[in-house]
Amino acid sequence: MNALRAARPGKYSPEALAALPPAIPLSIANELLSLSRTAGYRMVREGRYPVTVVEVGGNYRVITADLLHFLRPRTSRSAA
Repeated sequence: MNALRAARPGKYSPEALAALPPAIPLSIANELLSLSRTAGYRMVREGRYPVTVVEVGGNYRVITADLLHFLRPRTSRSAA
């Protein structure tokens, strides 16, 4: 995770995102989603977090594939 943190001054590089492990701490996912710690944990408790969250050993982990899918740019639809 050190390479991930070192790769950004305020942003994550595409290379760092591609190198993420299968599950990441909720704090990193919150940062990528621009959520505060409080908002992220509240959303998990309420079942409203936008991607899959699992509890491992008393800690929340976010499934990286779901997060990256959620974050990918959406293509705009043409007005045809």
